[in-house]
Formats: sequence, structure tokens, C-alpha cells
Amino acid sequence: MSIKTETLKNGYEEIAKPALFAFKDPETAHKIAMLGIRTMCSTPMGRAVAEAAIYEMPTEPTTVAGIEFPGRVGLAAGMDKTGKCAKYWQIFGFGHAELGTITVDPRKGNPRQRMWRFPKAEAVVNYMGFNNPGVDAFATTLQKHGIKRGNLAAGIPIGISIGSVATDPEEANKEYQQLLEKLHPHADYFVANFSCPNVSHADDNHTSELIEAMVKKIRELSNKNSTEPTPLFWKISPDLSENELLRTLEITRDKQVAGIIACNTSVELRKQLAPDLPGGLSGRPLFKKSLEVVKFIRQRDERIPIIASGGGMEVDDFKRMFDKGANIAQALTGFIFHGPALIREINELKKIA
Repeated sequence: MSIKTETLKNGYEEIAKPALFAFKDPETAHKIAMLGIRTMCSTPMGRAVAEAAIYEMPTEPTTVAGIEFPGRVGLAAGMDKTGKCAKYWQIFGFGHAELGTITVDPRKGNPRQRMWRFPKAEAVVNYMGFNNPGVDAFATTLQKHGIKRGNLAAGIPIGISIGSVATDPEEANKEYQQLLEKLHPHADYFVANFSCPNVSHADDNHTSELIEAMVKKIRELSNKNSTEPTPLFWKISPDLSENELLRTLEITRDKQVAGIIACNTSVELRKQLAPDLPGGLSGRPLFKKSLEVVKFIRQRDERIPIIASGGGMEVDDFKRMFDKGANIAQALTGFIFHGPALIREINELKKIA
């Protein structure tokens, strides 16, 4: 760890983290942090200061599903649900940023309090419920930022997580089609968030049909615009059985899905840590499960792109994810608990897989 990274780590651990963690409701801390990022990084002077203090250029560009990622660790969905910080995540050293999850209509989400922090376990339980500004407002924000597919206006690839709360398969399909239509100009890749435990979904039996319809829609849009199809990943639950994982692999191959994001938050682990709360758990307790899923997928398919997401809290966790077959990875809860120094430390490595 360089002196600069150690200084950044100490500053976060001793100043920023205690100030943010002083808020009992983590959602309040999140809003203040996002406001701080926007306020500081939106001016040339503020951005220059942030880059000088934080930025470390990634050392391992990696191509996945036809997209060149400048670094192997990106920001997971859930941090930036409005897109207002889309152009600032590169400053923190992320190799990509996944925005959302976005729905067709604006959603307030579930009633507060809907997020709980467990410092000793280094875990977060969330029951947010897809709170987001809706696709029209979100697309307008990306348009204002000048973010278009492939133009790297944010400095890094931008993925967009999309979701539906419709329980009727036909209505869910209709919503996904609208989301793809409106966001296609802006996304370097899409993520189908079927596995979020905090909202109702169409029955799992219809997943294959939904995926097939989405892939078909993306092809239609690419043909219309004379572009290559935008890669579509889907994010899976860490609580799947072996048979369910095998079915996931089968659908991924048969429907020509670009790859798998492993994993979403865990209901099973939340029940162990906080049985009286709703929602799913992220953070350190999730790492073992996520690692097992990555290993399971790679042992059965050498070609499917895997984005590891879930439980990475230190550099060694990401090394192990790559060793087990992940192409790239994402951080969110690790970023919350350990700050930008975690991403800098990863990017300082000459070779991490």
C-alpha cells in the first residue's frame, strides 16, 4: 500500500466514516455522501482536488462482452440510482459504474427505515424497494451529462440496472421493453434485476420468456440503429440451489445472455443476522456465498462472462474472486465500510489475478 493510499485510508477511517456512521439511518448518510460528491466534483477546482487526493489509474484493462473496462473493479448498482453522479465515479478509480435499479415509473420505494447497518459484521441490510426517479427523469439526467453508449463521457463504461415490480408476466415484459427502448442510447450494458428480494416480481417460471423477449428487443434496437447489440447481463440470487444455478446457466446459454452478475443480496443470510428485519443482506457475510457461486458457474462453463458482486471487503477478496473465475468485479458495501482507499489499493496492484 502506497503512502498516498494509506493517508487516504486513514482520513476515511478517522474522519469521513465516523461522521457518516454517526447517522443512525444509513440512508441519511448515503444522501449526504452523494450530495458531497456532487458538490465537490461538479466544479473544475473541486474535481481537480478530488482527483489529486483519490484517483489511481487502473492497471488492468479487461474486455468483457465486447466492452473494454479500464479496470477490473466497478461500482455496483444501488449507490447511484439517479445518475447524477455518473461522471464522478471514475475519480474514485472505478473501472465501470452500474446505475439504478431503474423502473418505468418513479418509485418512492418501501417506507423508511429501510436500511440498517451492522458495523461489527461489516454488513448492511436493505429493503429499499426500487426507489428511483423513473426512466424518463433518469434518461434526461444522462442526456444532460452527455452520456451515450460507447462515448465514455463518464470516463468509464456505464451499465444500467433495470427492474419491474409487475407480478403479471405480460405487464413485466411490457415494462422491460419500455426501459430498453428509452435507455438503449445511454447504456454500455444492461442488467436485468430479477433477483432483488425487496420487491414483487413476475413468477420465476417466466424468467426465461422475459430474458428471451429482452434479448430480441435489444437486437431490434441495434438493427434499427446499425449498432452491435448492447450486452445484457442478469443478476442472480446467492440463495439459489444447485439445480436453480444449473437452470440459470442453461437459460444464459440458450437465450444468448451476455453474462451473469453474481450475486444480489441474500435473504437467507439476513435471516441469520437480523431475523426480525425485512430485505436482503450485503457485506462481509455474503462473500463466501458469492465466491461459491462464481466457482460453481466457472467450473461448469469456461466461457460465460462473470461479474462478481457481493461481499468484497478487502483486496484479497477480489483476488479470490478473480482466481475462481470472475472476469471483473464490483464493490459497494466494501466501498461504504472502507472508502476509496479500497479501490485505490486494488488499482495499485500490477497484477491481481
